[in-house]
Amino acid sequence: PSQKTTGASLAFQVSVSGIGTNVVFRFEGGLDDTNYFNLNATGSDFTVTSNGSTGYFIVAPVRYIRFNLVSFSGGTPTINCKIGTI
Repeated sequence: PSQKTTGASLAFQVSVSGIGTNVVFRFEGGLDDTNYFNLNATGSDFTVTSNGSTGYFIVAPVRYIRFNLVSFSGGTPTINCKIGTI
């Protein structure tokens, strides 16, 4: 599900446990809650290779944001993403 933003400064906290080899994910944004695009300026996805929590900060003037799990390799990971706007 997506979240409507209240600002252009976006904070994401991603927590992973039970990881096998890696977890690949993407932060996406959109203007209409239908069409989304990758918020990483390079267009690449984020890869995590160990358990723990990581914070990300992105400035993007979008109305809607969401976390998208792209893939995982090995294990049975539990992934939680908290999203905040400033």
